[in-house]
Amino acid sequence: MPQKIHGLLTVNQGIGGDSIGTSTTTVGVASRLDQVTKARPAIVFLMIGINELWNRETVPATVIKKYEDLVPMLKAAAPNAKLVFQSVLPTRDDLNYTNAPVEKLNARIQQQAKENGATWLDVGALMKDEKGELKAEYTGDKVHLTPEAYKVWLEEVEKTAAGLLEK
Repeated sequence: MPQKIHGLLTVNQGIGGDSIGTSTTTVGVASRLDQVTKARPAIVFLMIGINELWNRETVPATVIKKYEDLVPMLKAAAPNAKLVFQSVLPTRDDLNYTNAPVEKLNARIQQQAKENGATWLDVGALMKDEKGELKAEYTGDKVHLTPEAYKVWLEEVEKTAAGLLEK
């Protein structure tokens, strides 16, 4: 992540293995919203949810509920920020069991964006192959992104930020 996008300082809170969390947990995005408040962001890009789906017994509805609970907390933490909800990315090969739940989660995230006046950014559509899996050239371990994939993602973030700053 560059230090600035369109002149705005960036704060990357992407943490490996991170979760959505809840208002009562000490881990996850929900537990760090005070940092969002302190940063006073103009734009918040949110992508979270894949780590909740590693447990094959976790149902999409459970993750969707956590995401839905997070949205009002995020809006309260950054009341003046423009929100961008990004799709959760697919995985590939033997990890592709997450892809069907990811599709359900993404459908609800897209709906949440609309309901909350947020922008929907479907990064996953750019990263999928013809089978709906993360493109092989975009990952070395079936889930984490390569530098080339990050370039594709960053281009979309920059375009989206530019459009939001013009409004």
